[in-house]
Amino acid sequence: MERIERKIRSTLDSIPGYRGYRSLEDRRDDDRRLRETIASEISSSAATLTRAGAEMVAKRQLQQVSSVERLVADTRHLSDRVRTATYGYGGLFSTRDVGANVLDQIHLFDQAFLTESGVLQDIASRIQGAAEGPSPDDMEAYRNELVRLNALFDARSRVVDTAQPERNVEILNLLEPPPPVALSAVVGLARGDTFSILGENYLVDAIVIIGEGDQRIVLARVGENAEGQSEWLLGGNTATVPTAHLVQTGTSAAPVVPPLRRGEATIMTASDTQRNVPIQYGLTTGTGNEVTFWYTIGSETRVLQGTSVVDSDIEVFGQA
Repeated sequence: MERIERKIRSTLDSIPGYRGYRSLEDRRDDDRRLRETIASEISSSAATLTRAGAEMVAKRQLQQVSSVERLVADTRHLSDRVRTATYGYGGLFSTRDVGANVLDQIHLFDQAFLTESGVLQDIASRIQGAAEGPSPDDMEAYRNELVRLNALFDARSRVVDTAQPERNVEILNLLEPPPPVALSAVVGLARGDTFSILGENYLVDAIVIIGEGDQRIVLARVGENAEGQSEWLLGGNTATVPTAHLVQTGTSAAPVVPPLRRGEATIMTASDTQRNVPIQYGLTTGTGNEVTFWYTIGSETRVLQGTSVVDSDIEVFGQA
């Protein structure tokens, strides 16, 4: 959590001329600079979705083009609202004293705006990167993020206009930093590490690291089972990737379950290390604790199936 807060503060400090409303003379300029930065971030998401729509048309994936275009229009509207908002000389910009609680809350709004606009861009990148077209979950997540950003902007405007702190509980909840995501134990594994799952010992003989934006997925190969099938441990640094113990069930076509993701992989084996390898992959979870993961590199697709694992059941010993 401290790392996230430091990153946000660093981003605010990186805005040219932004001083954090420390003096009355600075406040209007600080507000303008902050809004320009946020509007540019939001416009970047609109540009990403525009490229996604063009790619969908080129691939003849026409069923969701109109939905993407509506999201582009809504995103541009929000960007224009943020950029062109005008305020009088009352409220935050009045000559009377403004309470420290108001200034602190405005600063929280600025931090939340930066965080949420970054989330919007991450979702837009996922929509563009989906090889089989955007998933309904990502489309809905993007719409929800636009609602959050509009609500934040409305509330921030009220605080600026009135110099009174926002007291709406739903809005105040948006100002809370997101809860930290516990990293899977798999993320820290390296080739040659040993570990156990509920007392059964394993040795990592290969690692596949998949990156897509800030998301990191790790596959650790841990040898073969009695049937000669490769065994893998899956984990990631987001809540959407479960820790799972998987078995390679085949090298046939990937399951027809959209969306496939695109990213780059680092592959480390005993003989060499390959970097920036183009990869497509997908993940589904079934009833109970069933997990299926598949990935395609070049013309080869590997399908891995198994069950989720509780991270506390994994004990890492380090290098063999």
